[in-house]
Amino acid sequence: MKVTKVRVDRLDAPQGKVLGYADILLDDVLEINHIRIVDGRNGVFAAMPSWRSPDGTWADFVIPHDDELRQDIATSILTAFEEAK
Repeated sequence: MKVTKVRVDRLDAPQGKVLGYADILLDDVLEINHIRIVDGRNGVFAAMPSWRSPDGTWADFVIPHDDELRQDIATSILTAFEEAK
């Protein structure tokens, strides 16, 4: 799978460490929405949509198991985020 479309919304006023959100389209058939763009300890990264379980732990809704796809998603989002300045 490949990222075929990226839409980024930068926040005018960051919400804590969240700088914005992204939506992506994979192979023009699968859309993933509400990917957070976060300013972390080791730099800016893309965090998949997640939920908090009753025991307080966090779990991702979407988990790319292919390292190449994971990198393609991150690179596509962060590139679009930088271009949206």
